[in-house]
Amino acid sequence: MMKKNREIKKIIEEGGDITKIPVMPAQKNDDYVECEFCHWWFAPLTAEWHIPHCKNLVHRPKPPPHMRK
Repeated sequence: MMKKNREIKKIIEEGGDITKIPVMPAQKNDDYVECEFCHWWFAPLTAEWHIPHCKNLVHRPKPPPHMRK
């Protein structure tokens, strides 16, 4: 990520077009757990707290952009 940021900064300083830089694919952590209510992914310990809490939330966070329709 740091390397990509340096690359972008260099292109901006040179007056180049940053839209031509290929986008890095998202990395998924295999140990993360998805909340069945809001569809966000959490570390296991955080998920233990979040999922029961989210189940009873009235004002739940919006689902991630790829899940919205």
